[in-house]
Amino acid sequence: MKFNNLKEVVTHLERINKDNYYLDYIISEGTVSKEWYEAILKKVEKYKPKRVIDIGSNANIFGYLFANKGIEYVGIDIDKTLTPITADDIKFIHSNYYDVRENFKNDIIISCLCVGYLIPIKDVLGKKIIINDMSNGKCIAKEIDLRGVMLKEKSR
Repeated sequence: MKFNNLKEVVTHLERINKDNYYLDYIISEGTVSKEWYEAILKKVEKYKPKRVIDIGSNANIFGYLFANKGIEYVGIDIDKTLTPITADDIKFIHSNYYDVRENFKNDIIISCLCVGYLIPIKDVLGKKIIINDMSNGKCIAKEIDLRGVMLKEKSR
């Protein structure tokens, strides 16, 4: 299955999900979240990764942005009630990030809301992390070299 835009994703979610509140939330958050993911994707593309790992991915609704660029997208979320989007290049892991993070030490990590809020940046394993930043009033992607963060932590 391939998704070309947010409307196709929402239509698919409406078919597979029974929770109307959940769908209303996705639709209402869609525009802002899409801006965040597009900003992050722009940064990710310069590294030409084979895959990205999205911590706190919710239902993977923006995984299609990466998959359509030839980047495998793996979403991780602890919420067991989610019915996520999955397809050939859009994967999902129901898990606490801490339980699976060792598997992704060589990947680019992305996160729109989870890292920096629920999970400290110093706890993330990977090459780089790209997160959303709204500090100047618009959606931009902030890039952090995780190996530099780990070196700082070790030197303390």
